Parts: sequence; structure tokens; C-alpha cells
Amino acid sequence: MTATSAYPSSTVIPGELDLFLTPSPGHNNAVFVIICELPRYSMGRITPPFRQLYQETVSDLQTELKAALVDLGHKSAFDLLLKEAWNPEQAAMGNSTLPTVCDKLNVMSTIHLRKLITTLVRENGQRDAVIGKLEQRIGVLETRLNEMKKPNTDVVVHKPTGGTLKPLFGSIYFVYHEQTHSS
Repeated sequence: MTATSAYPSSTVIPGELDLFLTPSPGHNNAVFVIICELPRYSMGRITPPFRQLYQETVSDLQTELKAALVDLGHKSAFDLLLKEAWNPEQAAMGNSTLPTVCDKLNVMSTIHLRKLITTLVRENGQRDAVIGKLEQRIGVLETRLNEMKKPNTDVVVHKPTGGTLKPLFGSIYFVYHEQTHSS
């Protein structure tokens, strides 16, 4: 396979080493052979985009790390990190100046954990407030119950003279007293 080169009237034979065949000026049939090892740079971007690096790193973590995890809880935690912390924040991690994708993933995981801790602390505070109110209500109800259990000493029944006690319900009596008016 031959290709043209930057040298006028040269032929390039690509391979591990490039061979440049250039005719010698002034010598009929003489050819200079120039052997060069040129770096193989493709045109365009040399640094791969973050999204590509991210996908490669996550794929490596899934195949090498997650597959090696024994605890199913750790595997599901890995999936939750991927779903809730890393994937939604790809753009933020791409804008970061941290040197490696793993550094960005670690920082994002820490931020996500901080968010979860804050949510749990807030929810626990709300539960503590509800528990406090319920404890107060329980205290009021216990006080009422204790008052109901005490014997009622406020009501004293005296048998009136000339009156009769008539049972109403069980041990509750109605005092019936006839009043006579003297005129």
C-alpha cells in the first residue's frame, strides 16, 4: 500500500516504520530511502470526553468490583449510588477539575451520603416532636385514669330521717325524702 507524503515526488509505505522513497536529484535511477518512526496521532481530540471516561470507569467498577462483592447489601448499595448519586450528576462531575473519574465519583458519593444523613436527621426530629406530643397526651390520660380509680369521697349519702333509700343501679341509691310544708 502506498500513499503520498509531505515530500515532493515521494512515496510513503506505511507500517510500523514509515519508508519514504524519494528520487535523488541528478542521479538517474537512484533513490533515497528515509526511514522514520512517526507518532500516530489521529486528527481531533486527544483527551477522551468525560462521558466516555465515566462510562468506561463505571463499566469497570461493575464488572470488576460489583461482581466481586459478596454481600448483597453492598451490591444493592452500589446500584443505588449509580442510580441516585452518580448518573444524575454526570454533568457536574464533568465540569469538575478533579484529576480522575474515581475522585469525582468518591466526592459525589460523599455529597449524596451527606444529603441522606441530613434527610434522616430532619425526619428523626419530626418523629421526636410527634413522640413528645404523644407522651404528653399519654400523661394526661394516665392522670385522668388515676383520678377515676380513686374512691369518690366527695359524695356522702346520709339516710334521712323519715326517708327511704331506693336502689337504682347496683350500689347506687336514690334518696327519697318527702318534704312536708308547714303553713
